[in-house]
Amino acid sequence: MVPVTTVTEADLSGTKRNPKLDPMEALLCEVDKDSQDLPVGVQISGRPYEDESVLRIMRELDEAILFKETLRVRRTYVRKIVK
Repeated sequence: MVPVTTVTEADLSGTKRNPKLDPMEALLCEVDKDSQDLPVGVQISGRPYEDESVLRIMRELDEAILFKETLRVRRTYVRKIVK
């Protein structure tokens, strides 16, 4: 399991659900209300005896996430300097 991001307020507000229509929708609305800032992960599985492929994909995904986070931190730092 590789954590990719977290649930944001925009994720929750963008969900159009009507709990009166379906009991499952009511359950999902109840679960969603406390999910902000929880991690969202990706699980990678592969064929039997192909562990190396799964580990390679997980490493590439992890590196891409770290690169994205590094860019976000740099942008925030640059904005603080410019202000």
